[in-house]
Amino acid sequence: MRIVTDDSDNVAAWVAQRIPGLERGFGPCAAIGVADETGRAVAGFVFHDMQSWPDGATIQLSLASDDPRWLRQRKRIAKAVLFYPFYTAKVWKLWTAIPHTSDRTLKLGQVFGFTREAMLVDQFGRKKHAFISRLFRKDYDRIYGVPN
Repeated sequence: MRIVTDDSDNVAAWVAQRIPGLERGFGPCAAIGVADETGRAVAGFVFHDMQSWPDGATIQLSLASDDPRWLRQRKRIAKAVLFYPFYTAKVWKLWTAIPHTSDRTLKLGQVFGFTREAMLVDQFGRKKHAFISRLFRKDYDRIYGVPN
């Protein structure tokens, strides 16, 4: 699996096509993809909705995947992809909204080090709630190691 860092617009569009309600896209964002050995996109991570505060910044993560094989290298991929928000965009908190019915995605968030923080009722429509999960930079450093 290869990490794609030089095609942000196409990766963001690919992810948006796979998430209901995002037909218009993400707006300003940065995206990182994962491609298989043939170059076919298998997963994409989009960092969007950055909020800057006097003492730090937060950014939202949205993710889509067509092929679970990238999960075989999830620690290497997560370390590389999650480097972006904490060390390039310099945020202190990364967060994501996960549908409450998406058990696989909720488990994946935990594997990556995310902690459930809250529930937004009817976030994705009537009776379609979202769990908000977060990862702080200090957690990234503890799990994946502080980059040199």
